[in-house]
Amino acid sequence: MFASRDFYLGEGHGCVGEVILCELPFPNYLKSCNTFLLDRHWLKEPAPTPAKHKYDAGVLYIVAGSEGLTGAAMMTAQSAWAAGVGAVILICPRAILPVFENNLPQIIKKPVGSKDDSFFREEHLEDVLEIVREKEGDAVLGPGIGRNDTTQQFVTKFCQQYQGNLLIDADALWCLAQQEKWKKPESASWILTPHPGELARLVPLKINTGNDRLEAVRQLSSQKNTTIVSKGFPTIIATPDKYCFLTGYDTRIFARAGFGDVLSGKIGAYLALGNSLAKSAALGLLNGYEKIQSKQQIIRRLPEPNDLI
Repeated sequence: MFASRDFYLGEGHGCVGEVILCELPFPNYLKSCNTFLLDRHWLKEPAPTPAKHKYDAGVLYIVAGSEGLTGAAMMTAQSAWAAGVGAVILICPRAILPVFENNLPQIIKKPVGSKDDSFFREEHLEDVLEIVREKEGDAVLGPGIGRNDTTQQFVTKFCQQYQGNLLIDADALWCLAQQEKWKKPESASWILTPHPGELARLVPLKINTGNDRLEAVRQLSSQKNTTIVSKGFPTIIATPDKYCFLTGYDTRIFARAGFGDVLSGKIGAYLALGNSLAKSAALGLLNGYEKIQSKQQIIRRLPEPNDLI
């Protein structure tokens, strides 16, 4: 089945009506393509397997939070927990631990630093690395982490030394972009989740159109050997082998403060549950959309005030 990618990029959504996909009788050797539409029908979510204990059902470390930005860390942790991961471990500066203790009873908390530390410092690095080595798992870095100078150094060195699957989001992306040349360690696998402003700091080229963005994330993903989730309308998943996947639904319903944190938690959870990077990103996008749509349908079914009289 083929559709023009311009249906979904730029002003395409406003210019086309209902898109009906149909099979065309092209021979297989003419069906080469590197841009696809995300579709629930070919993206199967694996059935959960019974676990002996919580650490058998996936472990996700979330390195996040700073004074005034605790909400981002909480939404990420809650989102990951709701996705079914066995253990969500939030690593945070010790001064803001009481906020999480009061609001996240289901989340394991691991504070670092002194009782006066309200943001991550470079000297916290070894303690954080020791924590993430305790149990095999995956990690999310960045929600609400802030942009303090010493936090920037912490983020840079964590990215250089962490081995395994790492999702980099929010202010951690800003810290990454401050480096003139950044490079993923060979032993690590990364997902970057930039919104348009963050993407502009990561890509040296000027992005004017939807097709510009598509090709920019395709090239960046390939050059940096990194999976990228370019948030926007549409959202684009780019993989290191130059494949791209577009959301075919209206992602403008996600344009709310905090949704990026929720998405990071979902994608991180699917990583911890054993899915590939690209599949984790796709599951996070599709499942998040379906849940929001379900809530909107419930709201629409509620009677209007006049109906209650």
